[in-house]
Amino acid sequence: MYRQGTRRPQRPLPRRNGSLAGHVVAEVFWVAVLIALNVVPGWHAIPFLAPSFGSVLWLINLCLVARIVAHLFYLADGAGRFRPVGDYLIALLDLIVAAEILLAFPFDFGPDGATWETTARLVLLAAVVISALRAAGAATRVAHVVQIHWQRTHSV
Repeated sequence: MYRQGTRRPQRPLPRRNGSLAGHVVAEVFWVAVLIALNVVPGWHAIPFLAPSFGSVLWLINLCLVARIVAHLFYLADGAGRFRPVGDYLIALLDLIVAAEILLAFPFDFGPDGATWETTARLVLLAAVVISALRAAGAATRVAHVVQIHWQRTHSV
């Protein structure tokens, strides 16, 4: 088909049917979470959150806004060129948020909440480990994309 040494013309990858709807649903969900935490009803309405939750709220808000911006980029980029980098940055933010919440532990389960406290700490620890694994996996995808781009631009 193509002679050796010539490159196949690059075409953008087709957008999968479910990706548009999935990104729109994700946008609506993350905006709703952002509003629920900050406006109505607000994080003060959640009975087991301690006043120290305010110290990590800015980081949670940053992560939510980053997710919203990432999904807007995903919507605009039908070929998915930005997806690996966006997934990596979101995974890193998830890791930072989970670790910071684990360190601050802004929860108050009351005098009889020892079981809930242990459960919450284990869930947060699992979130840290899973986020670290996601970040590592996303980093390998970014490295793979960079390698492919390098090979395409520097081939003879």
